[in-house]
Amino acid sequence: MTQFLKQSVNIGDIVRIWTPIIIGGIGVSALLGWVFEQDLLIRYFNDHISIKPYTAISAVLASLIIITKGSAKKWLSISLLVIMGRLILGYLEIIISGHAITATQIESVSDNLPSVATIIMYSLMVYCTQCSTCALRGGRIILWLSAIAMVGHIFGCSLMYWYVPSMSSGMSAPTALIGIHIGFWMTHGYNNTLLEAYEILHLNEDKSVGSKERELEYM
Repeated sequence: MTQFLKQSVNIGDIVRIWTPIIIGGIGVSALLGWVFEQDLLIRYFNDHISIKPYTAISAVLASLIIITKGSAKKWLSISLLVIMGRLILGYLEIIISGHAITATQIESVSDNLPSVATIIMYSLMVYCTQCSTCALRGGRIILWLSAIAMVGHIFGCSLMYWYVPSMSSGMSAPTALIGIHIGFWMTHGYNNTLLEAYEILHLNEDKSVGSKERELEYM
């Protein structure tokens, strides 16, 4: 029974299938939350920072990067880096001006700027998925950044979700959840696209069923 389960279920294939669905779903639901002013969709804890629209759009792009390959993957990665570059320029503006931009949202240095940790997270995703070794190391960094942020939200410690007044907005709980899934994907199964993983998963299941049937024939 144990051997059958090992043959039919591969954690990497499952991660590759579910990761883009989850992070894409979080991104789309957050954008809908902003459009329809549904607070629950943009923050999971009352009186904590909400996910920024830029971050939600980046989550959708990240999910598409995981799904696609070839030239489409390249252009999506470039688009994500362009967004991160725009956000970095926003922080440079704060540094040059010497003070935070007026923000109406809680735990934010600007209404449009996510945390510095979020920019690092998405940048690492694009840069480190060029080789297996880099993906593993980058994925671990993203996992730690996101997991610490989530723990910070649970215990109400704003420093743990990377909020530094006048220097960096906090990482929202939805963003932390996105980061945990991206980090897990990078460390456990980024080598194949979603469609390839789906085919591999079902191929393994078919092989396992065939092996089980042959075992029953010889019993």
